[in-house]
Amino acid sequence: MFAVAAGIPPIFAMVMQEFNSKDIMAQSAAVTNMFGYLAVAVCSQLIGLLLDSFEKIKLPSGVEIYSSSAYFTLFCIVAVLAVFSFILAWKLPETRGHYLHQKIE
Repeated sequence: MFAVAAGIPPIFAMVMQEFNSKDIMAQSAAVTNMFGYLAVAVCSQLIGLLLDSFEKIKLPSGVEIYSSSAYFTLFCIVAVLAVFSFILAWKLPETRGHYLHQKIE
């Protein structure tokens, strides 16, 4: 329930805890957190470039509205990434709540 309330990042922290040894657990969580923020910074710029490559309507108030094809293209790209992530998630081995480097019985 905590992961649902807080969003997806707690799930990444739990996975990092189970897949890394206790010696590097803090570093792995820090790197995972860093890549989350880095992805937001880079992807927001790339999405802006993608949307700017399509025609847009400029209203008299100065607001620009992108076409539906621009948003559909963005949706398709994000959907492909989501499917790829879903497939990779099924490749993670079940640890049964134990550390992966310990023997699982």
